[in-house]
Amino acid sequence: MNSSLTYFKEKASLIILFIGFLSMAAFGQKHEEDPQGDLLATMPDDLMNVGTGNPISYEPYYLAKFTKDMDRYPAATPPKGSFNRHGELEFLGKNVFGIHWFVEIDGSTWHFVTAGYPHKAPILFIHGFPESWWGFKEQMVDLAKDYYVISVDQLAYGQSDKSLKQDLTHQGVAKSLVKLMDKMGVDKFDLVSHDRGSCIADNIMAVPGANERVTNWVRMQQSFEEPHGQPRPSHENLADAGLYKDGTMITATYNSAWVSMQFTPDHMDRIYKEFGTEGIAEAVAKTYDTSFDIELEYRKENLIKHMSMPILFLQATKDPAQREEEYARSPEFVKDGYVQFVEANHFSATEAAEEVSLAIRDFIEGKRPPKLIVD
Repeated sequence: MNSSLTYFKEKASLIILFIGFLSMAAFGQKHEEDPQGDLLATMPDDLMNVGTGNPISYEPYYLAKFTKDMDRYPAATPPKGSFNRHGELEFLGKNVFGIHWFVEIDGSTWHFVTAGYPHKAPILFIHGFPESWWGFKEQMVDLAKDYYVISVDQLAYGQSDKSLKQDLTHQGVAKSLVKLMDKMGVDKFDLVSHDRGSCIADNIMAVPGANERVTNWVRMQQSFEEPHGQPRPSHENLADAGLYKDGTMITATYNSAWVSMQFTPDHMDRIYKEFGTEGIAEAVAKTYDTSFDIELEYRKENLIKHMSMPILFLQATKDPAQREEEYARSPEFVKDGYVQFVEANHFSATEAAEEVSLAIRDFIEGKRPPKLIVD
């Protein structure tokens, strides 16, 4: 009896050792494949705010760790006032970590965040006003397992360059962004744009050869072939840098008819932080040296003809200035267009995060929404 018990104990010990060996091997393989893997094992659970997916009391360099793949992109000096560093890891949620990068293009420094494996199909996200790369954080979390997600700070926004000497027109930013893709070694990519980011995306289409590199495009919350609906803000007013001082614009925007839910305090803190970087007021104001009507005519005359890829006009139903009927015929103006509506307000990527993520995934994977029948 005792000898049998000893035998089984020895067998159990061997099995436990074998399982431990397999676990260590798998862990080692994870580290070899994923330069972020060590952070999954070392970040204490009690430092995570489970309700929001962000470290509690996020501050610059809080528990800062860096990717082992620091040479993936050539490092540039972060613009003055930046609070992240090249190669810095940041927990985004659901065991997904983003990596902050600063890369120089023709004298302008771009800040962007990536998540996922670089060898997978890339998705480029371009945020709107008054946001930053953070505006697509939830989509990055949802899609990073299967795609290489790249969320940029537009020039003039967030932690990207705010020099008033650089070309901050839609055309200038679009050209610079295409060059950034070149420098990153990204050829073909899917594109997702929101609000003023869609104006940049529109102009990417006219950059020589760029439209052929965009495999699918999800275009969100920006007028297309119809005039921008009312109420609409005046570009003349938005060109006043005083509007962006001390968080005034953020407070006004997120307490307006363009928002239908109360965002979490940590989310709002990050929005204030990203839109409060040094020089942002003057730089963003400079981007409004135009008007909705000028943009509309330029889009119709010079840009729509280059939009040859499949396009999903993904619009929110509750946006008071962008009504469903204004987009019902938008697909007719491009080669392969579709329209889909989500039950949310202007900042749909946050308000209806899962629905927007699913719409993006379905579209870039070839699942097209049914064509609308318009009388």
